[in-house]
Amino acid sequence: MLDDVPAGSRTAEDVRTILSASDHAAALTRQLLAFSRKQQLETTALRLEELCRAFSPMLGRLLGELVELRLAISPGAPPILGDRSQLEQVLLNLAVNARDAMPGGGTLRVEVAGERVEAAGGVPPAGEWVRLSVADTGAGMTPEVAARAFEPFFTTKERGRGTGLGLATVYGVVQQHGGHLRLTTAPGQGTRFDVFLPAMARVGGQAPAPATAAARTAGGAPPGNGELVLVVDDDAAVRRTAGAMLQRLGYRVLEARGGEEAMVLATQAGGEVAALLSDVVMPGLRGPELAVEFRRAWPGRAVVLMSGYLDDTPASAVAADAFLQKPLTSTALAQALRAALTGAAAT
Repeated sequence: MLDDVPAGSRTAEDVRTILSASDHAAALTRQLLAFSRKQQLETTALRLEELCRAFSPMLGRLLGELVELRLAISPGAPPILGDRSQLEQVLLNLAVNARDAMPGGGTLRVEVAGERVEAAGGVPPAGEWVRLSVADTGAGMTPEVAARAFEPFFTTKERGRGTGLGLATVYGVVQQHGGHLRLTTAPGQGTRFDVFLPAMARVGGQAPAPATAAARTAGGAPPGNGELVLVVDDDAAVRRTAGAMLQRLGYRVLEARGGEEAMVLATQAGGEVAALLSDVVMPGLRGPELAVEFRRAWPGRAVVLMSGYLDDTPASAVAADAFLQKPLTSTALAQALRAALTGAAAT
């Protein structure tokens, strides 16, 4: 809609308001999915000390003038395999929690260090870990509050100041990374969160190089060349929106409400369908199963799967060319589809 209305018009402003509300809803959904460990991670090799240093200016602005930020980075901590944006969210949520516990000011200490744990049965268990610690000099928590700190929607803040999802999100993200959390607090003695994330195994004596910012940043939205794309989703709104995005990008579109209907439409198209874009979770024939049937009938065609939540990436399980996480953006859809079509053409 924003592309179709005059820039600066009242309608354009209304559309931006809708987009902003949708972004907030999507962010809330991602927090809930992270807590339930169904958020799809985009992992790369990264170093927590570099992440903290790069993120510290934002933390400083967030904390304000009354809270002093101190970084304590131990050299030589090994890299981890993690989702940068999700780990930044962990750091952000812990910092917000600490700031709110120090309304009169104080100190927030962020520490990163490698740790080798020999003893079993503790937190964390034996192994190689990278520890991220966030400690404040605030009011601390009572044992009753600390016992419920990671519960979703539990908050001690007044109405309108918190959703109760900050620490729940931290818990979910850490668990999904295979990590562990330790909370140390007492009334009047501040609060300390220790996040333990598994260190990456070294290959040939050297750790893999972390991804650069350039490698993480996608660019451009490659257009289509009139290829026919079969869009399959049991949600009519998602189906229409994805179809409209693809048509604007220069693709032709067929829409199906489920896997069985998709196979009928693909057959009626006489093998003209160049790519399948399918939801994962649908009644009847699910996305991964549909992908298998589709490729069995038309080998070498492009397949892109999409979902709002997932325990693991289905693309690897069915050898799909790409996976998209909802909500979709036009740019992400264009890039994934073009890459899938290019890969299918190469094979």
